Amino acid sequence: MRDPTICTSPERVVRTGNAQGEGDSAIPSLSRRSLLKVGAAGGVMIATPAQAAGKMANPAKAFLKPANLNWLNNSGMHLMPRDASEAAQSYLHFKANGHFPPNYHVFETLSQPRILFADLINARHDEIALVQSTLAGENLIVNGMGLRRAKGNIVTDALHYDGSLYLYESLKGKDLELRVVAPRDYGVNLADLDRAIDRETKLVAISHVSSVNGFAHDLKAVCDIAHAKGVPVYADIVQSAGIVPIDVKACGIDFAACGSYKWLMGDMGAGFLYVRKEHLGTLVQRIQYGYLQCPTLEQYAFSDPHSRQWPIEYTVGSEAKDYFEVGTPSVVALITLDKSLRLIQRVGVENIANHTQLLIERLREDLQRMGYRSLTPDGNKSGTTLFSVPNAQQMKAKFDAASIKAGVRETEIRFSPGLLSTMDDIEHVLDIMQK
Repeated sequence: MRDPTICTSPERVVRTGNAQGEGDSAIPSLSRRSLLKVGAAGGVMIATPAQAAGKMANPAKAFLKPANLNWLNNSGMHLMPRDASEAAQSYLHFKANGHFPPNYHVFETLSQPRILFADLINARHDEIALVQSTLAGENLIVNGMGLRRAKGNIVTDALHYDGSLYLYESLKGKDLELRVVAPRDYGVNLADLDRAIDRETKLVAISHVSSVNGFAHDLKAVCDIAHAKGVPVYADIVQSAGIVPIDVKACGIDFAACGSYKWLMGDMGAGFLYVRKEHLGTLVQRIQYGYLQCPTLEQYAFSDPHSRQWPIEYTVGSEAKDYFEVGTPSVVALITLDKSLRLIQRVGVENIANHTQLLIERLREDLQRMGYRSLTPDGNKSGTTLFSVPNAQQMKAKFDAASIKAGVRETEIRFSPGLLSTMDDIEHVLDIMQK
């Protein structure tokens, strides 16, 4: 078994359902709190934010969340840290009145998130570019590789992000086949993925952690399979960066992208693209152009039109940012990221992941005991779990009344507790769902 801290998910024992059935009709007569007492007596660990906080005694103080709000929708949108919100408000205040303090260096702040994110996933600093969103980054890879004119096939799976599936559907044609691997037992089988990949495959594109049900790919295993056939791998890491430990060097991933408003605790409009250094200018080409790609750029509009300098003189960089960044990014989003990434760094992704797993395991154990069917493989390691709840819309009304925020769909509920979540929050949900 691989070390689960190196962007892998351990071997799984998959269970497809619960013999008791689904919904309220399957709720056992033994009270859930009685079961919790039995579990605690048996040595079950009960997580608190302080246990997850690393050097922080109480991470709740770092956020503005009201005490009565039970936020279990971090895979939809994570709450922003207090100092990130205050930094954004300060910038907007200065921007509105024009009085920036002498020591307020906006553009120095904007360069820091790129470095902090690189350190978070163990990438080189020159392998990270700022992008608008996860899908913007994925498009840059697809177009930079020239896949719209390619011959062969692209391999993905049905648990990849729906917007990405639309992207690849748009590429397929006479010369380019799209191969979508179907899930089995709510996960993607590596043997199925292996069979889909061949020497004609141009790219394997997956979500490290699926937004559908939280299924986590073993990134190293996927890369080993693909690389053995000479195929590069792209991973959408928006549902894993900040909640699942990632080491891009250990995994061997070629490309990855993520936005920042989920587990990175930032805001919409800013994200990151990772490209292995050796792929810049070789496997992936520059397809868009702008001033941010130029370490030096001088304009000589009034010089002699016949001079060497007219109308501009410039140099072009060779880092990832020099291939993919074009113009000024969202200043507000990056100011918040400068603070939120530092918080994640202080607490530690491993601590956040361990804390969250304790909560998810308790949630999964009790909901399955009640008869709700899990749509996430057992043993899965991510921040997200999905359950079949036939009366989900009725349950949403109960959740709203109890200030519980989760990802409620037509007949499913997705839970994603995080750093701020406590075992009391989990018990609160279980009490509501048992009633």
